[in-house]
Amino acid sequence: MSRNAQYDVALRGMDQPDGEDLPANGSGDKEDVAIGIYGWRKRFLYCCVLLLVIVIIVNLALTIWMLVILEFSYNGPGKLNFIDSGIQIEGDAQFLGELEVSSILSAQGSNLLLRSQKQVSIEVGSLSQFEVGEDSVNVTSQQFSVRSPTQIQSEPDLLSVYNNEVKVGADTLDVTGGRGMTVNKLETSAISSLASNDLQLSAPSGQVEIFGAQGLMIGSSVGSVDLRANGDLEITSQTISLDGDVYVTGLLLKDGRQPEPNESYQVCICSNGKLYLADSAGNCNLSITSSICT
Repeated sequence: MSRNAQYDVALRGMDQPDGEDLPANGSGDKEDVAIGIYGWRKRFLYCCVLLLVIVIIVNLALTIWMLVILEFSYNGPGKLNFIDSGIQIEGDAQFLGELEVSSILSAQGSNLLLRSQKQVSIEVGSLSQFEVGEDSVNVTSQQFSVRSPTQIQSEPDLLSVYNNEVKVGADTLDVTGGRGMTVNKLETSAISSLASNDLQLSAPSGQVEIFGAQGLMIGSSVGSVDLRANGDLEITSQTISLDGDVYVTGLLLKDGRQPEPNESYQVCICSNGKLYLADSAGNCNLSITSSICT
């Protein structure tokens, strides 16, 4: 029997009343008709269905495992929460590449720690860069300023660094190192030392120049003031006021002799400002041959 004949017999069998046999090939002979998938095709179909079920179970198990490991929640995966203002990370975060953000904030009451095995670099544009290396800190910028959070806008910066200039706007700059501070030029309204230390201004291989536009005051409230120079000590001013005892050593008499100890002399001054001694009962007039003022 052909395939079309089998389908025709099956369709006519659906319309046949119950209890009546379907004739085969139009005759009254009965014939059994087998409809379905049998043999290796049926086994192959069952294997495919079984394999599909196994894949679905494994996929579902892996998905649940990833959700548990990554701690996915409604707000985000694990300690990473997506909030209205950005991303909030609870705990430590490790970035393997570059990070581009507009701001990084720590939790309230906690410190912000940036850690790297080699170097931490913060770049803004092409002119400002902040680098923290293993043994160095480098800042590259046209201007570097340090301000206090309690300062108002009109007050000067605590520290300002420009191309060739450093300004300290703080009321007091304390240098506590044993060797002090070495500068080429210093502009300030006052220089003082701690109560237990001496103040020393020196130039081992040059000279020290002190200028005051409206005056210059040198004093000590506890100890003495000592002015020394390998060469000449020059003081230029319209008025010089000395309050207290003044000790000048190494002066010679007007004839070039050394003064006698425990003797009183009068102090004389040359036209070029050089000092010399004369007898207390005499005068400061010099002879023509005297070279004390040269």
